[in-house]
Amino acid sequence: MGAICGILLRLFHRQFYAHVALSVPWWSLGGAGLFLFLLWVPVPHDLWPYLHSLSLLVMGQGLFWGKFHPGKFFMALGFLANGLVVFLNKAMPVDLGKLSAFDPQGAALISGGKVLTHRSLDAAVLPFLGDIIYYNGPFRPPVLMSGGDVLIAVGLGLIVTTLISQLLEGEES
Repeated sequence: MGAICGILLRLFHRQFYAHVALSVPWWSLGGAGLFLFLLWVPVPHDLWPYLHSLSLLVMGQGLFWGKFHPGKFFMALGFLANGLVVFLNKAMPVDLGKLSAFDPQGAALISGGKVLTHRSLDAAVLPFLGDIIYYNGPFRPPVLMSGGDVLIAVGLGLIVTTLISQLLEGEES
């Protein structure tokens, strides 16, 4: 959704943002690689939350490097917020009341402790950083998002806007 908003923002506004420099994405790519590795390789349950949060934190700090861009900044804050809440809670806290309204099976799995990546919002540390924001977008089924997810989407939208501006700016010259 962030990418679509970025495209629409660029098409309807002639504003050019500062050029985005994605020249040092190695840390972010390493964090993403670690996350994908964790999805495919069996990892001990006790180790999973720490490796998961490490992957998010590495992705976030990697976006702080290089030339400043607001999109990279928002994405970095989002990854760092998600990594922090996963580290402190050993999983992403979820508002099961909101989730059960549109996905009762998912809520039952999480409340039964059958989902490795998510847990109930009850007794969570920093619950406001958990999956508590209901989003029902036009191109996907309903989902709960965290504040970090929103920051990542906003940042991605700004980066897409900038990249499209750079492409169109090159065509106009």
